[in-house]
Amino acid sequence: MGNNNSRVRRAQSLSDLPRSTPSSIRARLSRFAHSSNKRLAKFNFKRKDSSKSQTKAFVDVLSHWKLHHVEALFKEFEASKILLELSYRADRARPQLPSIGNELLASVHKDFTVKFKEHSFEVHSFLARVRLVLLPPSSDGIVTIDSLLPPLVNISHIEKFFHWLYTDEWTGEEAVLSQLRSCLGSVYSLEEDLIRAEHLASQYGDMEIILVRDAGEAIESTTALSEARIRLDSCLVASRSSVLSRLIKKKEDSNERCPLVLDESLLPRAFLPVITHFLYTDKLDLNLVSSSRAICTSSLSEARAIISGHSPHSYLHRAAHLVHIARFLSLNRLAQLCEDVLLSELSLSTAVPLLLWSMDGGSNWLARLAKATILKDFSRFVHSSDLFSLSSSIMEDLLSSQFVQATEVDILEGVLRWGEHELLKRLEASEPNVVADTFHSVSRRGVKRSEMDSRQLRLIVCPLSSHIRVDYCLPPFHQSVEWAYQAGILERGSLRDLVVCPSTAEIDPDLHWHSIPHNAQGPRLYLPYYQVVSDLLSPSKDSSNLPSTSESPPEGQSILDSIIIENGLPHLITHQHFQTISSRLRDEVEKDDRRYNLMELPRLYHRRTALQLISSRVIRELDVMEEGVRVFIRGSSPFVSPSDSSSEEGPPPDLLPHPSSLI
Repeated sequence: MGNNNSRVRRAQSLSDLPRSTPSSIRARLSRFAHSSNKRLAKFNFKRKDSSKSQTKAFVDVLSHWKLHHVEALFKEFEASKILLELSYRADRARPQLPSIGNELLASVHKDFTVKFKEHSFEVHSFLARVRLVLLPPSSDGIVTIDSLLPPLVNISHIEKFFHWLYTDEWTGEEAVLSQLRSCLGSVYSLEEDLIRAEHLASQYGDMEIILVRDAGEAIESTTALSEARIRLDSCLVASRSSVLSRLIKKKEDSNERCPLVLDESLLPRAFLPVITHFLYTDKLDLNLVSSSRAICTSSLSEARAIISGHSPHSYLHRAAHLVHIARFLSLNRLAQLCEDVLLSELSLSTAVPLLLWSMDGGSNWLARLAKATILKDFSRFVHSSDLFSLSSSIMEDLLSSQFVQATEVDILEGVLRWGEHELLKRLEASEPNVVADTFHSVSRRGVKRSEMDSRQLRLIVCPLSSHIRVDYCLPPFHQSVEWAYQAGILERGSLRDLVVCPSTAEIDPDLHWHSIPHNAQGPRLYLPYYQVVSDLLSPSKDSSNLPSTSESPPEGQSILDSIIIENGLPHLITHQHFQTISSRLRDEVEKDDRRYNLMELPRLYHRRTALQLISSRVIRELDVMEEGVRVFIRGSSPFVSPSDSSSEEGPPPDLLPHPSSLI
């Protein structure tokens, strides 16, 4: 570096050269100075990528492998990568809900009739009022449009037109649609007409909703009532919310004409404009939340559970509170829109607060995505303070994943760090002197690892340490691994360095990397490791030509021929509904089988896990309980006992990961 600088300094002093210097020498020095500056400009002064230090031990292990062992491990990683794609799609799966047009079109709450010849079409009066402005007035809610239309219009045209009226989707000739719109006075798009309907409802709506601070108060309490009154179209409200529909029907059955009174603890008045706008437009606008009207105390506590220190009027807090209101009113599409807002704020720094909120009745969909965010950057996450906010059960769920992006040593160190913090909390809670500023306070002086009770630490981290795949810890003699052995947190398997290959009877200490039993989980898909193997086999890494690590099913056989689908809840899921679920599931399995060639995955574990992920995605999209459908491969039960994962000829069971219990 110093040599380059001296050259550049000499080259940059061209102006100081004597005038007698020949022009050829000046030209050569000028070219050298230009090339030197160009090289220095490209020089990268940033720190080298830390992934090299993470993969160094792995590269050392591969350095003495035979080529077919490397190819077998590559095929294992390729199969896990397919599972990662399926897992990503399963995590993002949620019920597919209809748009406002399709929801209103399928609704039975229609209060207006349009007649054409001998045919009648039921529509919503508020929609007819804004979309069909040339309809004649009606006193009984029935109009005839024969005189408004030209003679060439037939019933097929009218059926398509009323479908267009709700959805803005037209399947016929554009000239016919243009003629019908001109005759019936439909000028604007559905979105524009729905906005006009929202404004008209405030004056002409046939029902009124009133919010009170206490539902037990008398309706005559005008002080509370005057603060939150709004008029809406009852047929629209009944079509969009099953909860409000039942309340409206109850009023109609009792022949009461008084307004619909709701408790503000269930529907805060600050969110009323947002919900009204959604009912008419299918859009979420959190700017409509009235900041001048206080949000109830319960919502603030929920908001603080998400991001402490943020303003209670931020989009994040408003969306988090609105999710619960939407679910209470059965406005599932509104709840999904709120989830999308929360997802836009999801990052590693917000993943834990959003995860804890989601698991506390917030959103199962967001909880899955928050976990995936943590797993994606787990090696950095274990060194953050957010690690200490997770419970033991959440940690177990994360560590059981096949896709944790960290080495097993990093995972172990994260478990030890979490366990030491948990032990420190217990010591602080049990110390006799609870005054934090005294000399004897644990929180003040801290506790060294050597001073901790290894027995208590072992009891705390025992549920987590069982998920560490000891056979894949690299380097195997890392100081954290050795300390965990000495403390009894990890169990050192007998004959760990003496692994005999059952087929060749040769001693192979790395047998567990490339010769994995059918039902074992095997190594995690740690992407830096996968990249090392992929680069190593770059000239011939076509996985279709690689040998299988186990016996593969017959060529050309579809996985559909091998799966069994059972109704897990026959008392809740009817036979007809189950047939619909089963048909959809088989279609999705067939699509993914064509895409990924699932039957050619190297091991039964991969095929079973792929099947479970596809099943999870389908039943989440169909909004069915997870336990409602059981899917497994013929010849294997949904749950496999540990004894089934190894044979007498293979290595000792304690040298291998626990078999999968996935479907």
